Amino acid sequence: PHHHPPQGDLLLAMTFSNDLWDKFDDVCKRISNGKNFTGSYSKFLKKHAEIESNYAKSLSRLCKEKAFAPELELGTVKQAWVVYREELDAIAQQHEALSQKMVQQAEAVQSYLTEAKKTRKALVANGQKIIAELKKAETTESKAKANHESLRKKNDEAEDEADKVAHTPKEDKARKSAAAALKKAEAADHEYKESVRLLQDAQRKFHQDVMPKVLDDLQQLEEGRVDSMREWLVAATDAVDAVPPMMAQHATAMKDSAQAIDKAQDLDTFIAGIKSGAQRPPEAQYEPYVSGNAARRRSSSMATITRPGSSDSSNPFGAPSSPSSSSPSIAHSNSVSSFATIRKGSTALSVSPPDGATPKIKPTSVAVMKVRAMYDYTATESNELSFPANSMITVLQKDDSGWWQGELNGRVGMFPSNFVEDLSSSPTLSASATPTPSFASPA
Repeated sequence: PHHHPPQGDLLLAMTFSNDLWDKFDDVCKRISNGKNFTGSYSKFLKKHAEIESNYAKSLSRLCKEKAFAPELELGTVKQAWVVYREELDAIAQQHEALSQKMVQQAEAVQSYLTEAKKTRKALVANGQKIIAELKKAETTESKAKANHESLRKKNDEAEDEADKVAHTPKEDKARKSAAAALKKAEAADHEYKESVRLLQDAQRKFHQDVMPKVLDDLQQLEEGRVDSMREWLVAATDAVDAVPPMMAQHATAMKDSAQAIDKAQDLDTFIAGIKSGAQRPPEAQYEPYVSGNAARRRSSSMATITRPGSSDSSNPFGAPSSPSSSSPSIAHSNSVSSFATIRKGSTALSVSPPDGATPKIKPTSVAVMKVRAMYDYTATESNELSFPANSMITVLQKDDSGWWQGELNGRVGMFPSNFVEDLSSSPTLSASATPTPSFASPA
């Protein structure tokens, strides 16, 4: 007879009792593996809960750290950062809530294992008992059968021997031996019949009564565990699935606050908060240094230079001038004592002619060279040459005092040599009777 499988939502095509009646050990192993897996799932949930909780706490602490507070920022950026940290902290709370759900589910799984443990052990023990009884009955029956057959054989041999010695003095003894053998054979037969009855009882328990019920209960226990695993996993998935939508809501708030950042508003707020309303200072001007002695010499020892175009043959430099024949003469002091020290990077450049220098004109050759202005220079005297930076100036006269005479765009005048750099590698000398001014210190 076939035992009916347990009733449920789904009637299984195969059952433990019908199809695994001879695989009780394998069924027990399946039940044990299921129990161990369920236990590991409970541990997994606890680990998951721990990770979520630690992450939530770490994220929440990060959001509240003063080192990342928005005090250094202002306006819409500050507001966006405040919202970002608040929403991120709210996300951390979602992870903490997920952690709590995992803890609750782990506790439910552990509770199931505790309740199922007693039932599982009782069923396995009962099934093992039925199997042990069946094996014992089979062994007893096998031995009783062998003994019964052996004694029956001996009884037959004793009867044959008695027949052989019939009507002889040995017959009486042979009949007594045959009778004793028969008695033993009959006792063995009774014992054998009893062992068969016991084996039949054990077989009925194993195949019809007890073991099918044990197998059905074990199957029901496993079905319940599998159903519970489905419910637990669905619940865990729902718990995890609930986090992203909440995170999405917080992320939307974070994104909206970030997109609301207004650079113009923030900069206007910053400027309005600290501006003084003061006016800008005037542009700085270079002021050359002139000592008192040099200033006096400048006023007392001026050399007069007549522009080309006039009939004055006393022009000591013969430099080109503007086309105008009515240009005024340019007075030049050969004894400018010093001019302002300027800096190029960290190097100070200065030229100071010797005190008491006086102009002295003598005919010589004029060395013509080109120089480039490194800085703007504004004349402070009428006989000086003004120029902007990068101007190309033709040098007409050089002096050890550091003041040179040059020509730029038809204008001739004196300028400080440390405002220019030499561009000519080999100056061209032009012989001329033009007198060359020299600077001689008084004896």
